[in-house]
Amino acid sequence: MKIREELILKALAGEETKVELVAKYGVSRKTLYKWLDRYKERGLAGLVDESRRPHSSPMVTSPELALAAMQLRKAHPSWGPKKVVAVLARQYPGESIPSVSTTMFVTPRSPSEWSDRPYPRSDGPPPPRSGWPPPSPIRLAASTPDPLARPLTC
Repeated sequence: MKIREELILKALAGEETKVELVAKYGVSRKTLYKWLDRYKERGLAGLVDESRRPHSSPMVTSPELALAAMQLRKAHPSWGPKKVVAVLARQYPGESIPSVSTTMFVTPRSPSEWSDRPYPRSDGPPPPRSGWPPPSPIRLAASTPDPLARPLTC
């Protein structure tokens, strides 16, 4: 904040050109002009970083629909998100129904649908495959005779 104040005060004083100031302080000219405009509008309070959060989220799912989707999924655990969306569309005809991906995100999933589990079974990792890993070619070549090889005669 101190650096911004110093930069703005020097820019307003006109001691150095704006090009020299931005090179000296390592900011872009666009940023300098943005800070100058904020300073002129709001004073020192305008130099504080502003939130980048959007002012509104018009596409957010309403809490009522999210709750209805969760209740449907709890009552019918075998239903997927497509079915839940279809039933919600019938139950709330005038409402903006969430998409299938949003419904999948909002509703709790059954253990069979968990994608972040390392193993799909509850008993742990699968047993190792027999003969795995395959023997190395060097060991294989040394252990099996070559049928086309001629016997060595001296």
